[in-house]
Parts: sequence; structure tokens; C-alpha cells
Amino acid sequence: MWEIKKMQGHLSAWLVKHGIIHRSLGFDYQGIETLQIKSEGWHSIAMFKKISAEFLTFRGGLDPVTGGLWLTDVAHHHLAIAILFLIAGHMYRTNWGIGHGLKDILEAHKGPFTGQGHKGLYEILTTSWHAQLSLNLAMLGSLTIVVAHHMYAMPPYPYLATDYGTQLSLFTHHMWIGGFLIVGAAAHAAIFMKLSSYESGLFVCVVRKEEDSMIIRSPEPEVKILVDKDPVKTSFEEWAKPGHFSRTIAKGPPFH
Repeated sequence: MWEIKKMQGHLSAWLVKHGIIHRSLGFDYQGIETLQIKSEGWHSIAMFKKISAEFLTFRGGLDPVTGGLWLTDVAHHHLAIAILFLIAGHMYRTNWGIGHGLKDILEAHKGPFTGQGHKGLYEILTTSWHAQLSLNLAMLGSLTIVVAHHMYAMPPYPYLATDYGTQLSLFTHHMWIGGFLIVGAAAHAAIFMKLSSYESGLFVCVVRKEEDSMIIRSPEPEVKILVDKDPVKTSFEEWAKPGHFSRTIAKGPPFH
């Protein structure tokens, strides 16, 4: 077996030294020499790389031999992300008294058209499982779809780009999973709006038994909106409403 790691100088000179008939097809911009080894009809082509001590590179692009990302680029990326996460992990307050409190950050953010801004959002996400699950599902679903596209645009594994069956299967799988997660996010957001929003203090939707209407009340008693009740009913809604509203009405203030 050829000891490529012991080569010195150009590959062509090394092959001449060892009596291997060949012809050089030149170098590319990354120093890779393509050689054609002597065989019947000059049909075989071999590609060689110079062994180097590069690490944590920032080359960009793809390896022309494997079609995948440069492994040294991948290592550099993960090291940089780890350092950023270590820094960001100290920005937010947890059990220790350092960093910024998430509640303070949310309540300090007030846009030009959003009134109180994010006030109350911290309490929602720390008390409502549906709201928290909805947010997590939306973020994970979006990330899964991003992964689906990155796996063919920037293949992380050698020769993945030319293994079309595997590539298509991975893309389809991640797109389906991402779609399911985002649908779940919308479903749990709707459940939060329907069932949990009163307990968080935002507003309440109460279906009164004596009238076919829905009253939406905000924390301000003077704001009342009367809307028609949704004519579409499902078995889940019929099963969930009686127990939920009897509980929330008993816990909350009297309705006027």
C-alpha cells in the first residue's frame, strides 16, 4: 500500500520515484492534484490530496471529492457555536443571581403599536402548558424544515449529495415531521386560547347555557364583545366544555 503520508514535493515526482507511470491533469484552487494512472487505454483517473495539518478552517463551499462540507469547517462551526452558547448562557438569570431576568426583558419590550407589549407573557408561559407546548412545537417544527433544506444544500456527510435515494428520503421525512409539529403548534395554541386564556388574565370566552352566544371579556369591565357562537361543534368540544367552564367560573370573579 502506498505511504502517501511520507510523500515530499509534488505527487508526480513521488510517483516517478516509485516507477508508477502516470500523467498529471493539474491542480485545482485548493491544491488537489488530479492524476491519471497508467493502465490499458488510460481510462483510470485517481484523485489525491496532500496531507496537511489544517484544522478549524473557514473554507466554505463543499469538498469537490465527496460533495460534502469540509470536516474541518464543521469542527470550526461547532466550536464557535459552543463558545457563543457558553457566553449566552450567562446572559439570563436562572438559580443564581447573575444575568437578566426573562420577565424583566419581556415586560420592558413595548412596541409602538402593542400597548403594554409583552406584559403578562411570562406568566402565560410559566402557567399554561398549552401555550408553552405551542411555542416549543412551532420552533421545533420550523427548525426541522430548515434542517430538511440544509441537508441537500450543504450535505454534512461525505457522498450524501450523490446518494439520491437517501437524500430524497431524508428531505421528505424532515418536511413531514416539521409539518406535523407546526400543525400541533396551531392546535395547542387554539386550545390555550379556548381553555387556558382566562386563567392567565388575558380574556375569557364563556358559553352561557341560557343563551346561544359567546361573551368575550377583557380585564377591563367596560370592554365587552358579543359574537355569535361557532355553529361547528365537535365531540371533543362537547366533552371538554362542561368540566372546564364549571371549574373556571367557580375560580374566577362573578360575571356581570
